[in-house]
Formats: sequence, structure tokens, C-alpha cells
Amino acid sequence: MRTKISKKILYLTLILLPNIAFSQTEELLKKGTDLHLEYRFEEAIGIYNQILNSGADSTLSLEVEERIIQCENGISLLKFAVTPAVQAKEQYPLESFYLHISGLQDKSWMQIPNPLVAERPHPYYNAIYFPEGAKTIYYSAPDNSGSWNIYQTTQISDTLWAEPRILSENLTSAGDEIFPMLSANGKELYFASNGHYGMGGFDLYVSHWDEELQDWGIPENLGFPYSSTADDIFYINSPDGHHSVIVSDRGSSDGQNIILHILEYVPTAIKKELSDIDEIQQIAKLNSSKLTLKEREPVKEVHKPQDEGMSDYAKLVANMRLLSKELDKNIAEQESLRALYGRVTNEDDREFIKSDLTELETAAYDIKSRLDKASAQVQAAEMEFLAKGIIPQPIAEENDESRQEPEIVVPKYVFAEHSYRDMVEMNIEVPEPAFDYSFKILDEAQFAEDNTLPEGLVYQIQLMVVSNKAGKKPFKGMSPIFERKQPSGKYLYTVGLWGTHAEALKYLNQVRKRGFPKAYIVAYNNGKSISVKNARVLEKSGAAQMNASYQVVLKSYPDGIPSGILTAIRGACDKDLAKTVIDGQTVYMVGPFASKSEADNLKNLLFGLGVEGMSVEPIKK
Repeated sequence: MRTKISKKILYLTLILLPNIAFSQTEELLKKGTDLHLEYRFEEAIGIYNQILNSGADSTLSLEVEERIIQCENGISLLKFAVTPAVQAKEQYPLESFYLHISGLQDKSWMQIPNPLVAERPHPYYNAIYFPEGAKTIYYSAPDNSGSWNIYQTTQISDTLWAEPRILSENLTSAGDEIFPMLSANGKELYFASNGHYGMGGFDLYVSHWDEELQDWGIPENLGFPYSSTADDIFYINSPDGHHSVIVSDRGSSDGQNIILHILEYVPTAIKKELSDIDEIQQIAKLNSSKLTLKEREPVKEVHKPQDEGMSDYAKLVANMRLLSKELDKNIAEQESLRALYGRVTNEDDREFIKSDLTELETAAYDIKSRLDKASAQVQAAEMEFLAKGIIPQPIAEENDESRQEPEIVVPKYVFAEHSYRDMVEMNIEVPEPAFDYSFKILDEAQFAEDNTLPEGLVYQIQLMVVSNKAGKKPFKGMSPIFERKQPSGKYLYTVGLWGTHAEALKYLNQVRKRGFPKAYIVAYNNGKSISVKNARVLEKSGAAQMNASYQVVLKSYPDGIPSGILTAIRGACDKDLAKTVIDGQTVYMVGPFASKSEADNLKNLLFGLGVEGMSVEPIKK
């Protein structure tokens, strides 16, 4: 994929930039691309800026600016890298690599085209995961713009399935989202995307299910080296909890094959900053001196039946203790630097200390988040033991001579040889179209599907009050018509739903000319009738803001919030994080906060981490 993009840029350069020597531009692009792919992000940015400064055409400039953003993302991701242990790897045809992933059912992949995806134009995505017995299917398909989104459909009866819907606004991007895979517990959704915050091409992401919002959260990049400058298109953790599977074109011999990388699964990996290019490049290859191209022999398993699960429990406890010690060390270093900051007077020295403190604080949020997860895992394991009538024995610290190290068993990974699932009969439900509540003139008037008024302030135009129920004909094609039976037994008829008096006023004369010369504007607040005067006062005064809660709005991350900043936000508060688009700009909102001072605290913290383009805004109720 990178080669094709590079050639596209070169082609645009040749056609669109006659005033720049093609050979010079080609050389710069090749050099920048090579540096980019080799994780020399800062050097690549320098080359890309040379191209921009040479007077490149706007189309080419957009391509190069996108690459600069990817390099900046790469710099951020390398600050929170992990070093997973690689157990095995094998190269398979791109057309069918998923048939060799162990732990999934045989005949669980259905080829495209099929009843859900009629066409097959995507270079990577050519089958959907559709195991027998599944009642809900997650899959990728192109939308009207040509971008591939993640869809969901649920079985209604034997062959009838609900109309597919895009899974979540949080998951969509201007690029493609492919190979969605749900975790065993149903709480995490893994997928690949070339449109979210990443370092180039397809990166790997996870979205967590939000129980409170009943929706999928903002996707997080799995980070380096799970994501790389290559195309990383598939991720899943094995059902037995021992392995993580990454499918990537890194190291592939040609464009027809792709490599399955088998890593030992680590529930809470230790993250660290990487800066040595040789080390980064070596880790990115997902190699290990302990393995052949095929596989590494497993550790021999020795445990007693009554010790079932104890080795995993010991591993969780050890990880929790390690994180606790790491956090204590971080806090001690912070205290030492703060003491030093108070003693020095040179401003340059103070700024240097402040920078180090900021890095430690960011790291502390990350460690604390992982420690909380590790503690929860230990607690869950202990509860499981107790449910089985087993009392877990205390595990000694590392310096305790009585400690006996449990043997951690990582079974040998055996690549599968599965086959495709046969096509199934699927009939997609065609739902009734949603009622349109916007004011319009039709051939025939339409009564509102639901006469219930929405919460908040709304305006309508009152048409008439009559003794007998009216049909559609008197309303001369107007829609939506609302009908309410009054305590007197008469029928009140209104039309339209507008949020402001000015909007309702635009249509008043149009309504009057449809045969209702005495029509007038009325107002309702939370479904109750109020005078138009009071409604306009309420509208203009912004009374809703008097009881407002607050949110922190971030506008500087069109391509996604960096992992480090996400960690800082989650470490500082437990508020919701939502994404929306306002005037074509991607905006993230953190909240609600009960007071402005609480929101300001988060804003000040993020400002100290270098975040710009923030504001604290009230949330109207």
C-alpha cells in the first residue's frame, strides 16, 4: 500500500508541478518515504517540509501534509511503546490468511460477495467473520462515499436479519475500517483503519463498550509495535488467553502474501518510551532470537490439579506488584524534582525541570490506569477462586526466599487449516421509513406519527380548534400535523416543530395562505403550553445555562487524540469522552463536570502537557 501511495504522489508531481524538476521531487519523496517507513519521523518531516516549501500544488500538499501528521503521530506513539514476546510467525496468501488463525471455528469465514457485502473492491477485506450460531454479525462494507465502515446486523428469525446499521459514529473515519473482531467477553472491538490517529497506512485499534452510554467508545490505537508504518490489518487475542495475533504486511516477500505474527498475550503490558532507531526497527520486525520462522517450542507445563489457575493468578499478582512499585518510584521522582524546582532560581533550569515533571506526571497517569486494571483482574481472579471453593494462597514477594515461582505455560501455537463457510440464506428487513418532522408541503397532508412534543422549548403554528375530528383534506398537504384532544372534547390542530421563534415566523404566512388566515405561533416547554412572550424571553435569556454543567472541548486533534493524552484524561477524571463534527471540524468533548472549576482543572492539566485549542463550555440542559 505504501508503494502505491508513493507512486500516486510522484504521478501528481509530474502532472501538477511543471516548474519543479521531476527528478528532484521524486528524490525528495523517495527519501522522505524511506525515512518515514524506517521510523525516522523527525527526519522525514524535514524532507516533507522541503516539498511543501517548494511551492507544491494543493493536491500534492494535502498528501504530504497528511504524511507529516502521520509522522507526528508516530513520534507520540513511540513514547508509549511495549516490547511483546514473539512466539511464532508464518506467511500465508493475502486471499485467505484468516483461515489459518487458531481458536476460531472452522467454516466461520464467509467470502465476499455475499448477502451482506455485494461487491469486493477492497484490496484486503474479502471475507466476513460469520461463525455458525452467531446472532449478531459485525462486518465492514462500503458506504455511499466509498469508505468502508463497520456495520452490525442482528438475526430476527431463521433467515430474517435486521437492517444493517453503522456501528458507531466514534468508529467511522474518512478512511476504511476493516476486519472488526469482538473480544471473547464482548467488551472490546478490535479493527484496522487507515483513517484514525495513526502512523501511516492501516493501524490497529480497540474500542471499549461503554455500559453507561450503551455505545462503543472512541477507538484507541493499540500502539507500537502492534501498529507500525506497514499495513497492519487484523488483531485478535486467542480465546485461551495465551496469544495475540497480528496480521501485517511487514516483512512480507510480495504483495500477494501477508504474515501472521503470534505474540504472547500480556494483559497489562508495561509501556516505555523508545528513542533508539536501531531498537525501534528491530522491535518493529516482530522477530525473536528464540524462534525459527515457524514457531518456538512451548515451556513445559507442570502443575497439580488443585493448582488449576494458580499460575495465571500468580502472574497477575506479580504484574500488579510491579506496576505498584513503578508508580511509587515515579511519585518519588516527582517529589524529588519538585523539591529541586523550589531551590533553583535559573529560569532555564526551572523550565527543564518542569518539562521532566510533565513527562513523569503523564507516565504516572498511564501507570495508575494500568495498575487499576491489574488490581481489578486480581480481584476478579480471587472471586472466581472463592466461587469454586478455593482459597488462593498469598504469593510471596520476589525477595522472599520461600517463594516458589509458578511455571507460566505458553502452549505451542498451531496454525489452523480451516475452510470457508457456505453461503447462507439471508433476508434483510426493510424497515418503515422514519417519519420526517420537518415542515413541508406534500400532495397529501401527513399527521405526526407521534403527537408527543420533544423535551425543551419548541414553537408550533396553531391552525384551528374544532368540535369534530378532522381528516387530511382540510390541511392542504401540510406536514407534520399534530392533533390533541382537549379536556372540553374538542380537537386542537397545530403544524410544524421549530426550535426558535424566528424559524416558526418564516413559515407563518405560508401556512396562512394555505387556508388558515388566522393561524398564529404557539409555544411549549417540556411539552407544556407557555405564552410566546415567555418562550421568547426563555429563548433569548439562555435560561438553560443557569443550571448548566460544563465540558472541556478539544479542537486540535482532527486525526484522533494521542494515546498519551487519552491516558492523561482517563487518569484525571472518569468523565465521558465524545466525538462530534462541528462546521466540518472534528471536536472532542470531555464531561460533564458539575462546576466550571472542575473542568478548568482538567484544562490546566492538559495545557501543561502541551495541549492547545481547548475551551471550557457550558452544557445546555
